[in-house]
Amino acid sequence: MRRLKLDFDVDISARTLRSRLSEWKVPSQRSIFDPSPQVKGLIAWLFCDIHTTDANILANLRSLGYDIPNLRLLQQARRAIGLRRRMLTSQVELEKEQLRYILKQHTVDKGPQGNTRSYGSRLLYTYLNSLGDSQKFSRNRIASVMQEIDPESIQRRSEEIKAARGEYNIHGPNFV
Repeated sequence: MRRLKLDFDVDISARTLRSRLSEWKVPSQRSIFDPSPQVKGLIAWLFCDIHTTDANILANLRSLGYDIPNLRLLQQARRAIGLRRRMLTSQVELEKEQLRYILKQHTVDKGPQGNTRSYGSRLLYTYLNSLGDSQKFSRNRIASVMQEIDPESIQRRSEEIKAARGEYNIHGPNFV
């Protein structure tokens, strides 16, 4: 939009431009990156065997002379191949140990009246991420470690949810 305004003194909104281009059947100028089987093999090798980041994969492929437009298209190609970014088993175990230590400090060691013992996984996730630690833990990992550390509080919360509620009678609309 800014380019049109500066070069041609045309003031037009983005929505108007999109609708006009669509009306005139002008194809979008999105970059299309269809990697060859050789490039797919290199991406898989760098990702799975060498465990490099996407930015390093992009730099390595460019240094080998492959023309890859940008990081986003490389990530799309990697996902299309079926390669997802996951943690190594050793990293998961290390993170679980750190999480166990933090959860024991903030929940179990405070006793039965500990303020975080009654927290569910969502509230505990928010609480742990608000502590200011640089480490961020996934909700599922927090729930699984909490199940190991303090299964009684999780059992108690699930029983509270299943508790029978009282009856609620409505005598009619606008009844006061």
